[in-house]
Amino acid sequence: MRYTYDGFLGVDTGPGGSLQRTFTTTSFEEAEKEHFNVDLIIVTDNLSKKQVFKIRDDDDVLAWRTVLERSAAWNPVKDLLTDHVKRDPGDTPPESLQLTDEEIAATNIALAVDPVHYKAYIDEYQWIDAMSRLPRYQDPNIFIGALELQVRKYLDRMGQKDSDYQELGKATFYLEYWRQYVGWAFHAKPRPTAESVHAKLSRE
Repeated sequence: MRYTYDGFLGVDTGPGGSLQRTFTTTSFEEAEKEHFNVDLIIVTDNLSKKQVFKIRDDDDVLAWRTVLERSAAWNPVKDLLTDHVKRDPGDTPPESLQLTDEEIAATNIALAVDPVHYKAYIDEYQWIDAMSRLPRYQDPNIFIGALELQVRKYLDRMGQKDSDYQELGKATFYLEYWRQYVGWAFHAKPRPTAESVHAKLSRE
């Protein structure tokens, strides 16, 4: 089994609170069913012994399912057969189908730079798109200042929190949003969206 899923209660217990483990499984199907009953599921790679993902809500379940499907490590439609015996979805897939540590790291960074919980924040708007439409940010100079702070935040904390590559990815997103926003506000260019910014950056 490549991954272990540990379910916990008590995530929102406040300062001094503690987590209580309620289940452990190597089956994603079981973890998916149980995620409604816990506050947090920690996914651990059994090869590296490192925590590689945290599941808190339906969006996280979908994101992790996507990771597994893209790597072909878990397929909800096609049975994985070995000697005509159906394998449990949590069993270790063939070596050629397993995620490498580099693939896991790259996926986690991609999810951190373009997190699921920012999508559809209000209707079709992602978080930054919705913020740009708040009355207090209608003045372009004010919103540009907010974007500059986001860029500076991720640059200034490099080496202190996440990997430099991840921090630069986040800073680059807000810098590109800033560039496109200036184009919209002062040069009659199309109004940027988080989706359009991510799309442009993914092509570079």
